[in-house]
Amino acid sequence: MNPVYASVIKRIIKSLSDGVAPWKRPWNTVAAHNAESKRAYSGVNALLLNNNPDGPGFLTKNQIHKLGGSLKSNARYEMIVWMSSAIKKKKNTNDDDDDAQTSQVYRYMKYFWVYPVSHTVGLPDKYYEKPAEIVYVPGEADALVDATGAAIEYGGNRACYSHITDVIRVPKRDEFVGQKEFLSTMFHELSHWTGHKSRLNRKLSNAFGSPAYAKEELIAEISAAFICATCGINIEGGKTPDDNWCSNSAAYCQNWGEALKKSDLNRHIASAASRASKAADFILAFKPEKKDEVS
Repeated sequence: MNPVYASVIKRIIKSLSDGVAPWKRPWNTVAAHNAESKRAYSGVNALLLNNNPDGPGFLTKNQIHKLGGSLKSNARYEMIVWMSSAIKKKKNTNDDDDDAQTSQVYRYMKYFWVYPVSHTVGLPDKYYEKPAEIVYVPGEADALVDATGAAIEYGGNRACYSHITDVIRVPKRDEFVGQKEFLSTMFHELSHWTGHKSRLNRKLSNAFGSPAYAKEELIAEISAAFICATCGINIEGGKTPDDNWCSNSAAYCQNWGEALKKSDLNRHIASAASRASKAADFILAFKPEKKDEVS
């Protein structure tokens, strides 16, 4: 296995084995991001960095030096990855023309090292300022759900999405333990909804319990967590039952770890994280813009 993939997977599996889903963010309410560009990390990099208690801002060593800073003696780096592609030409042995070639595009993973801003000294003061936390505002997440225009039916005792009818079904709101639990479930099903052939076109006709079914569930779980975080919905560590709705048990996480170990890990995790980011971005694109208050 590619050593970069192996390193990424090892970290994610360890997190699952420790009973922590790496797509949850128990410490930071602001997404891990590059402190210079302010761009949030996505895909597998979000899984690698969002749970880092020294975040959420990160910089490469070159960026730190360019900005006039330096690393502390005990600074620790984190690995992030980037998918790249190349074209490989090979001779076509089935062609009469000896010079005939075919081109094949293949993708590979590159890696970089980044450091938490908190592990540096000498940067301009603005880099050490604590980012403003994303505050949960009742009603905003509901407005996002409505803005998608998804067909939603309420009732019954299970939540599901049918790619055949293109309809989401969830229990009535007052049957959920709390409002945030309701919203997390809704975003999970909306993430499945993005996979319809008219949207992001993922394969949704997967047999229950199959690896493909498990992968789609993982995509929806990660996507929902990304959306909740963007909406300021507390993922873990809350002080009330309503704030702790998304806390995963060690057994649940270990089951995911065992399932992933039995699959093609390098494709499974990188692909699931990437598709989850795309699903979350698709839904968040519907987020209504805030209007200036009129006095």
